[in-house]
Amino acid sequence: MLHGILLIALFACAAFYIGEAQFLKDISFSPMIIGIILGMLYANSLRNNLPETWVPGIQFCSKKILRLGIILYGFRLTFQDIVNVGVAGIVVDAIIVVVTILGGIWIGRMLKMDRDTALLTSIGSGICGAAAVLGAESTIRTQPYKTAVAVATVVIFGTISMFLYPVAYRSGWLDLNAQEMGIYCGSTLHEVAHAVGAGNAMGTDVSNVSIIVKMIRVMLLVPVLLVLGFWVARRNAKNGTSAEKGKVNIPWFAVGFLAVIGFNSFNLLPPVFVEAINYFDTFLLTMAMAALGAETSIDKFKKAGAKPFVLAFCLDVWLIGGGYILSKYLAPIWL
Repeated sequence: MLHGILLIALFACAAFYIGEAQFLKDISFSPMIIGIILGMLYANSLRNNLPETWVPGIQFCSKKILRLGIILYGFRLTFQDIVNVGVAGIVVDAIIVVVTILGGIWIGRMLKMDRDTALLTSIGSGICGAAAVLGAESTIRTQPYKTAVAVATVVIFGTISMFLYPVAYRSGWLDLNAQEMGIYCGSTLHEVAHAVGAGNAMGTDVSNVSIIVKMIRVMLLVPVLLVLGFWVARRNAKNGTSAEKGKVNIPWFAVGFLAVIGFNSFNLLPPVFVEAINYFDTFLLTMAMAALGAETSIDKFKKAGAKPFVLAFCLDVWLIGGGYILSKYLAPIWL
């Protein structure tokens, strides 16, 4: 088991090293994304030569270390973030998250998609990309390749939007002021890295608001996971697929995530400690992504088909169009 964990740690180290390349920094490719790519490359090349005794270590990384990473992710947030951005950002974020997730589930049914893949893709698009997908995966406990497919769609369309927003803003295509543009970016771009990258490309006034709105959106992961836990329990009770059918399995890592946010709100730790924790947390999440990638082969992508990408495209169109309308006409009411 230790060998498997050390193998994944090695992939995470490689992801951090590769992530130092300037062109990857320019496109805001985080070590987490590089980690899952390395894991998938390994899964489709040398994976069959892996000793079976190492597999439990890889699964430990994709489950236990993942949950620890989600909990520590709370050190990036404080409840003061909510106060700073005001009601406008909260309202727009809430509408985006609810409509994206429910709409994604509905579109998934229309496309006759696998239910878990549609759910993971919708949560990833609606909240905070890969981290949200990983959190949802820990709650519904689905197969790793479905998680990898969802992460891939989120990364692709989130990256496209990250480049599109600054071009549209600088060209004057979007009739939004800096604060409205910040709300637009934070409430609709998939990854935290995407919101940071696009915001910085448009100036400090936009990036400051964008990051705060995005972080509030990340906080909404907690209630979503709690609701998801109740839904999974009801599904198991209805289908009789669980020995504990009807029992609600509370995602305790989500509660831990919220508790860490509360602790961090008091600013009890020196900034240098918090920065070190965030760096370590990124490493843990990179390990989890690499482990998921190591369980994902091309054959499983073929099995998933084109439908997850169609769903992700539809959700991205909604985020771009619907997010603009909310930021332009609804947000100013509370600004």
